[in-house]
Amino acid sequence: MKPTLFLLLLIPVLSRAQGDELAAWPRSDIYSERQYYTVVRNVHSLPQLGLSYDNTMSLGAGLSLINIYYTQPRSPYISPSDITLFGTYTLTGYYTAGVHGTNFFRSDLYRLDFAGYMQYLPFDFWGTGYHDAVSRDPTRMRLTKYFGGADFAVRLAPFTYLGAGLRYTVASGRPDDISYLGGQQQRYDCLAASLTFTYETRNDFSYSTRGIYVRLNPRFCPRMSRNDLPWWGVELTSDYYLPLWRGATLALDGHAELNDGNLPWTMMPSVGSLSRMRGYYLGQYRDNSIVEMQAELRQHVVSLLSVAGWVGAANVFPSLRGFDLGHTLPSYGGGIRLQADRYTRVRIDAGFGRKTWGIVAGLHEAF
Repeated sequence: MKPTLFLLLLIPVLSRAQGDELAAWPRSDIYSERQYYTVVRNVHSLPQLGLSYDNTMSLGAGLSLINIYYTQPRSPYISPSDITLFGTYTLTGYYTAGVHGTNFFRSDLYRLDFAGYMQYLPFDFWGTGYHDAVSRDPTRMRLTKYFGGADFAVRLAPFTYLGAGLRYTVASGRPDDISYLGGQQQRYDCLAASLTFTYETRNDFSYSTRGIYVRLNPRFCPRMSRNDLPWWGVELTSDYYLPLWRGATLALDGHAELNDGNLPWTMMPSVGSLSRMRGYYLGQYRDNSIVEMQAELRQHVVSLLSVAGWVGAANVFPSLRGFDLGHTLPSYGGGIRLQADRYTRVRIDAGFGRKTWGIVAGLHEAF
């Protein structure tokens, strides 16, 4: 099979200094029926080249090498394990390179998710908090980040997993105006321990039309030599998919990340990504905690063409006591889906919000 050329998703986790970073990687299951090269015995490889675009990182080019293998006798009921090498560069100077994958053991009774990467991201920075985002002019920020982490999970019951993991993050920012950091350090290191509870009945990991996905992830980062702000937090993601009529699916997505007041600015959740609050500039609105919701209607039209429309909202806030409903940001928009081949769907969306709009393009559905 020749390397395919299409719009590649700029891995969501790499454009977010926030959240459960191991949860956003593509699942190996979607590659199980592709035709691969076999260079190393029992390892099947698929190179991919492509382009991507969003309003934060601009136009970019990406290269990945997907490698799948089986840790047990192959059958239609066994998910393949995978290791993916990737790299991306964009016109703004953003670049990233790394590896991620999932290893399945004993008929998916156990699973190991892992990821590691380095990245450099130049972007506009408003500071932290809602008021900085709406009252300040941005300064230029240059963020360098290194991440490594792994989760080991055990299947407790059908569709139900409980896991534990470690994540190590080194993040350093160089703003043109140091006062925008509000007295925080430029660099923070964090070795975080976490638990993960997952319940998942989706019928397809990339193009779900029915089922439920719930993921709960509490975590804690202690005081370290490069981190005088020990912190704890919890993240919850909940998705629901309902078929309506022929070719139509209603998809609902809720996401909340609640952290204590010691969260370093490099770890703060922010509004705007390829999957949530599309159209917002990544990181203009950031704070200790975030709540996001969206509803999307997806409709197949004809042949290779589908369309989608969504509405959503988000709110960033310093603490539960500091939550202000008046700071809620709206989001709405729509887009097209093009079936590039049997297994690949290209997504192009136009998103609109409060005094902002943008175009995002990538693979698969937003969630």
